[in-house]
Amino acid sequence: MAISDALRAEARELYPSATLTLAGGETLALGNGDIISLEIQEGADSALTPGCVLSVGFTAELDNAGGRWLPLQGEICRLEGAAMACVLNVKDGANWRTAPMGAFIVTGVSADEQRPVIRLSGCDSIGIELSTAFADSLQYPATLAALWQHAVGQTRYAWDGAVPNGGAVIDARPNWGEISLRQALGYIAAAAGCFVQVDREGRLQLCPCRRTAAEAQIGPTQYMALTRGFDSFGPVSGIRVLPIQNADGEQTPLEVRDAQVQGSDTLQVENNPLFMQDAAHLEALARGMLAQLAGLTLVKAEFRWRGDPAVGAGTRVRLTDTRGEAHDLTVTRQTLRFAGGFSATCACETPARDDSGVLRAITPEGGLNAGALVGVVDGGIVAARSITAEKLAAGAVYAQAIEAVQAHLQELTSGRITTDELYASLAQIAAAEIGEAAINHADVKALAAAVAAIAAAQIEHADIETAKITGAQVQTLAAALAKITRADIEAAEVDQALIDWAGIENLTAQAAAIAKANVGTAQINEANIGWADIQSVAAQLAEFAQARIDGATITEAQIEQLHGEVVDAITLTAQNADFDFASAQRLVASAMILEQGVGGSVTIGNLAATSAMFVQATMGSLTLKGED
Repeated sequence: MAISDALRAEARELYPSATLTLAGGETLALGNGDIISLEIQEGADSALTPGCVLSVGFTAELDNAGGRWLPLQGEICRLEGAAMACVLNVKDGANWRTAPMGAFIVTGVSADEQRPVIRLSGCDSIGIELSTAFADSLQYPATLAALWQHAVGQTRYAWDGAVPNGGAVIDARPNWGEISLRQALGYIAAAAGCFVQVDREGRLQLCPCRRTAAEAQIGPTQYMALTRGFDSFGPVSGIRVLPIQNADGEQTPLEVRDAQVQGSDTLQVENNPLFMQDAAHLEALARGMLAQLAGLTLVKAEFRWRGDPAVGAGTRVRLTDTRGEAHDLTVTRQTLRFAGGFSATCACETPARDDSGVLRAITPEGGLNAGALVGVVDGGIVAARSITAEKLAAGAVYAQAIEAVQAHLQELTSGRITTDELYASLAQIAAAEIGEAAINHADVKALAAAVAAIAAAQIEHADIETAKITGAQVQTLAAALAKITRADIEAAEVDQALIDWAGIENLTAQAAAIAKANVGTAQINEANIGWADIQSVAAQLAEFAQARIDGATITEAQIEQLHGEVVDAITLTAQNADFDFASAQRLVASAMILEQGVGGSVTIGNLAATSAMFVQATMGSLTLKGED
């Protein structure tokens, strides 16, 4: 029986093992029971398209009974920086078979105090090996294969394979800028119609994006869940290239098509330094790339099954469902998980297209280009939740990609936009439907929105149901629910507002929560005020927190806590009160008169109490009621 059959069996016996090579060169073996859990995450966050450079991440928990992995002294664990080669062992009859699961570098170690386990995390070699700068000393013209060999030669990887479209000619040295080896290999792989990864044993691979034949079969009894996405991309029949501009700033789009492919989907290539305006072999390079991608078809789905390390990112799978229908899928993202048992969760994604049906450009490592996300962000790029400059695609953001547009919003009601005049630094809106909007800085003449988040805006008139506004100057505002930070408001009618800091001349509100506000005249039905300078307040019901009031006439109020420097109260009825030597001429609390004495003492001139408890008191005259 092949190992794949043993892994697909309903009853199976398996466990992971590993070889640890410590930073000092010592080699340790992890056998059955040493690895409590293991999770491997691989692939792209979106569709797997040409130019992706993938890095695999892993986490593992090892048995730490007796503190075997803890440091003898200090905080340095000997597992940090170790190389870990993982293997899955499965029993086939009386024999054990093995399948490699990946070669990783340990970059993080942690241990729980109350559990006898130690936790490892890390990634494969791509995240570290390809982070150094790329230096191009090749003589041009040169072939794509020679350029690939030149770039790989600056790493510790060995390469003896073929390069698809490798005979294509690069006429002159590309204008690389300052890029990493990872970016350089991504650009080359894109022209080859491939993506880059390392295999389960850590060897560098240049993998084709288009695979026609199924490489793995999954039957209806071998998967646990299947979700169909009802979306597909392809077959790809053309490539549209936006070459790098020449010295005169010229850029002429080039489109090549394969007449033999019955499809209309087009792959767009832009910002790839290998595709240069006016290059003699530009069209030949594009046609060679199309030859590797023509007919590429991707179907959206997700499934969870028994798992097999032989299936990875880019693998073409034929899954037969419980109705007997076969689905040809390409795995774009996968999580292999061992925790007592072994399983795999696979995602098959399709790329996004613009209005013309063209797939957005893909450049390595998830750079930004013309306001569109290009490339893929994977676990090897965002390591320890950080992004370094060398991992950003060179030339990803450029001046030509930023367009300043002026428009005026005449109507924005019920989430519907009709544009007439709008100024925005990175937006062009024409007849769009928006449910939520986030605007950093805008001059808006008229705005009516169901949901809006506006920062640094000057608004003359707005009809807003829900808004979060920062740094705004608003002349007329009618809102059902608004949250305003640092706003200068002349006239506002607000049903419910949350205001952090505002200078408000006239405010009419049913419900308002105001913090740090300068209010000239306000009529408030219900208010929650955190900190405010208030000259005149007329309110039906108000809750004040940290308020400074110059002059106030209050007919009736319920105040739970009051701290004041000067209080002139005609009538005060309080259930609970704390007085810190307040200047109170007379306090009536069940017929009690307080007078301030000498040295911080307080004298009670008249006290009548039905029940009292004294911790320490000096009494001149005391009458106690007897039992008779």
